[in-house]
Amino acid sequence: MPASLFVRMSGAIASHVELGLEAAEKVSRRPLSRQAVREIEAVIDDLEAQGLAAERARADAASQKAKHITDAVEWGERAAYALGKDRSDLAGQAIGRQLDAERGARAATEREEQANRDAEQLKTLVTDLEAERRRMMEDLRALERDRPADPIAVRADPSVELRIRRARTRFERLMNDETAERAHPSAEESARDIEALRRADQVAERLAMLREAAGKSVPDRQPQDR
Repeated sequence: MPASLFVRMSGAIASHVELGLEAAEKVSRRPLSRQAVREIEAVIDDLEAQGLAAERARADAASQKAKHITDAVEWGERAAYALGKDRSDLAGQAIGRQLDAERGARAATEREEQANRDAEQLKTLVTDLEAERRRMMEDLRALERDRPADPIAVRADPSVELRIRRARTRFERLMNDETAERAHPSAEESARDIEALRRADQVAERLAMLREAAGKSVPDRQPQDR
């Protein structure tokens, strides 16, 4: 899932909530309360859609990880076979592909774990918002039971504005915490050169291990009498 997930969530709830806050001076209390409930419901729908996207991203990453793992095993077998045929050049190339597959498996694992965290975070947010919506509905029903509609009311109920701001503040805190937790420094260009050196060392090390294993597996030949 892209890094802007929680930024989009923040924008979604902010855009919905601002509609109610900007119109607070112009509508009656009960229409504003009903509008606040609809705004929370719209945010819940948006978060549930993003949760489904996170589940799909997790499944895709898991599939890619399995493929990379299989590829890594196969390239290792090919490297050993090529070395057995005294083709160290082909063995080195196969090891390079094996390292690529292993790197791909690690990256897919990270994507899978991140998608899982996103899905769980979205599920938690939806649960919180559902509870908030139920509380708002209960308060609205209680208000309608206790008092008839006031057609000349011009100000919003301060308690409704407080609930909206509280939901907004909770979302922003959760989103900011998640964004800070996921922040990573960008890669430096010099890191590419270091990675290339490390890769060359890994290829040489695995070639040496394969050569050693191949040497141990060949029995000593006895001289033949002519």
